[in-house]
Amino acid sequence: MSTESQVLSTDKTDEEFVQRKVEYKTLSPEQQEIVYKKAFNLYLKEECLADLKYMENILVNERYMINRRTGQPNTNYRYRLNLFGKNALQQVELDDGRITYVDKKRLLKDRNFIQRIVSYYKKIGTFVKVYQDRRKDTTWWMQFTLI
Repeated sequence: MSTESQVLSTDKTDEEFVQRKVEYKTLSPEQQEIVYKKAFNLYLKEECLADLKYMENILVNERYMINRRTGQPNTNYRYRLNLFGKNALQQVELDDGRITYVDKKRLLKDRNFIQRIVSYYKKIGTFVKVYQDRRKDTTWWMQFTLI
C-alpha cells in the first residue's frame, strides 16, 4: 500500500469550518425579535434559574447555616452575574446557521425578564431581587431571601 492512498482527502474549504457571524443591528425587525426571544430564553435557563435541587438543598440545610456574628440562620444569599468580556454577550444561532450576539445587559434591564425570574423563585418560597452594582457597570447581583 502506498502512502498516497492512506492520506485523507482535505478538499473541504475553510468556509465550512468557520461559522458565519452577523451583526444584530443588520437583521430585519422580525429577525431581531426572534433572536431576542431566543436569547431571552437561553440566558434565563442557562444562568439565571438555579437548579431546583440546589435551591431545595439550601432550604433544607438553612437551619445549619448560622451566621456567626448574629447567631441567627442565614436567610440571604447573593449570586453574581458577571457581564465582563465574553460574558457580556449571549450567543444565538439563527435558523440558517448564522450566529449573532445579544447584549445581556439589555436582557437584565427588561422588565419581563426580571418578572420571569421572580415568579420562578416565588414558587419555591424565595424572594429574588436583581440589581446592578453601583461601582461596576459589568456586575449584576441576584439576591435571594428565603421566606
